[in-house]
Amino acid sequence: MSNQAESTVSKLDLRQFCCTRRDNLKTPFYDEAHCYASNGHIAIQHNDPVQPGARPYQEAGNMRQRLLNYLGDSGYSLAEAIKPLPEAKPCSACDGIGKAQKCNDCEGEGSFWHGAHEYSCQECDGMGQAVSLLSEGEHTCNICNGSGNQTEYHIPVKVGHQQIALHYLRIIAALPDAKLHLKPGGAETAASQDQAPILFTYTGGRGVVMPLRT
Repeated sequence: MSNQAESTVSKLDLRQFCCTRRDNLKTPFYDEAHCYASNGHIAIQHNDPVQPGARPYQEAGNMRQRLLNYLGDSGYSLAEAIKPLPEAKPCSACDGIGKAQKCNDCEGEGSFWHGAHEYSCQECDGMGQAVSLLSEGEHTCNICNGSGNQTEYHIPVKVGHQQIALHYLRIIAALPDAKLHLKPGGAETAASQDQAPILFTYTGGRGVVMPLRT
């Protein structure tokens, strides 16, 4: 491994794989040899147990064992490189700035109640925020989480006989020397096989990502 590759691996921040809404997955977790992270849709095993804020794996419930079960599956094919991805589009909620201001009409709620009925705020189209023109009162855009890019969780990208959300494929593609490993499949393959996790490897670790349902 080159010095540059070693530096990239050591600096990899696993918090991008975590889920802030789930207590057991809101930080990376570690064992004697590896550090792990998952949000329930994507999971990673990194070959370095040292990560900021990482907790013992026992605090993550059974997620470590579930990931190890997937990684122990020998039914994956040879690795294939990730094809070039489409250029990211700017987030329409913040015009690609990554910052926004709370909508004054709905106080950032995106909707309001009148009597027994709830109505979407027309001023912000129900997003609870407006494009930020001033530095005062700015906050991270709650649609793109500050990336400035269009959300891509539901944009499918065909990979073999399966589909991966573009959001997760971008994360995987940014890893050093990332490759995908697929299971054989096609028209004759059972639906449960087509929903099998997709394995990915990179210089410094490996992981799995759940495909989109077709």
